[in-house]
Amino acid sequence: ALWSQWHELGVAATVPRRHSDDFIDPEPLIAFTATHSDLDPRLRDESIDWVIRYGTYVSKARLKNVLADWGLLDDPLFREYAATVNAHGRAGWAAGRAKPIAFRSRARSLLEDLTRPALLSLRIRAIFGVGARAELLRAFLSRPHLAMTAADLSAETSYRKRNVLNELEPLRFAGLVKSFRAANADRFSLAKVDELAALVGPLPQRATRWTQTFGVLHMILDVARRGAKRS
Repeated sequence: ALWSQWHELGVAATVPRRHSDDFIDPEPLIAFTATHSDLDPRLRDESIDWVIRYGTYVSKARLKNVLADWGLLDDPLFREYAATVNAHGRAGWAAGRAKPIAFRSRARSLLEDLTRPALLSLRIRAIFGVGARAELLRAFLSRPHLAMTAADLSAETSYRKRNVLNELEPLRFAGLVKSFRAANADRFSLAKVDELAALVGPLPQRATRWTQTFGVLHMILDVARRGAKRS
């Protein structure tokens, strides 16, 4: 599954494209790949190569939030991964005192264009910039008929509630987002679904919650690893 998602992003691979109709979420994909990088060093290196080349599409703040929500902000494997990215680029990721791994770029990653459905997140970021606003629009398009609270949107986007509220207001003011109050909470939804979809489409058929999915997979792997060490 990891190779398939990275393949959609342009990493050289021979695996089938199993995620061509599901949106690829860069930050949880990077976080999971990095924190379990010892399981597949080749994928680690290929993903680092991609990050070095296309890191302008990655949100450093959101990546930090994803790791924090998983309790992995100080994970040694991620720090090592981050130190390697920093050593070969200008990412400035939090690496603590970690040292980069021995890495030589093979420069095989190629993101030819952003027009495929799976690249919805990157496409929105290319148009609106990398940040909470772009991720909010992705979340709204993923669930266009659902009115969500700021807390819901915080969970959907992995941006903090204050950041979400700060970005919702100009979107509402511009008429792109509408709001109403229900059950003692303000709820927000897209006011111009078709117009936005026409601008950033094509949309994928699926919208997996990758932050939550990878978070659960991490817990399962962590339990399995601990059990293996005790046996």
